[in-house]
Amino acid sequence: MAWVGRRGWLLLSGLAALVPVVALYRCFGRGWSMHASKREPKDDEEEEEEEEDMHENTVAVGLDKEERERYHATLLLLKEKANAHFRAAEFDAALEMYQGCVDMCAALGADDAEAVQIDQVVRANVALVFLKLQRPEEARMLATFLLQDDTHPVEGDLKVKVLYRRGLASQALGDRESALCDFRAAVLFSPGEKNPAAEAAIAALSRGVGT
Repeated sequence: MAWVGRRGWLLLSGLAALVPVVALYRCFGRGWSMHASKREPKDDEEEEEEEEDMHENTVAVGLDKEERERYHATLLLLKEKANAHFRAAEFDAALEMYQGCVDMCAALGADDAEAVQIDQVVRANVALVFLKLQRPEEARMLATFLLQDDTHPVEGDLKVKVLYRRGLASQALGDRESALCDFRAAVLFSPGEKNPAAEAAIAALSRGVGT
């Protein structure tokens, strides 16, 4: 599982208009960087990032039960602070706090089930923040990476939310068919196949509204 690095997040949150698509793959794609490194020579920065990943894995292995519980408590606190910023429409501050969550999850490691679950929720929230910041392309790409993660599949209500948010991103980008596909999938995976928000979006697009 690949995690968002501090440098990558600063690029995304501060220089979104200047970041090429490949930067988003490197920041948010789970496993993409590993596959790319087999095809391309590594530069010094890539080697440095790999060293950071190795250090994070070492940290995770070295944590005892009490330390891991403290990490979990701090992680939940950071997540709640990020959510509070989001509720206050302080979206840049929310992104910064969510980045702290991602870093904490990285320290806990991919074998920590609680960290993995929180990481998925945080990334889904970041997709929503991108939508609020009118950055639909980044929202759609992040949602896509979440939905395509075979190692830790997004399931249940969170999957429905991510599908709906990707649909909103596609709608904002003028991609009507992709938006309809995701809204319909959100309905399909909802309990009882009922999702008022997604159904309303489907109806609006079918009438030509929001296209």
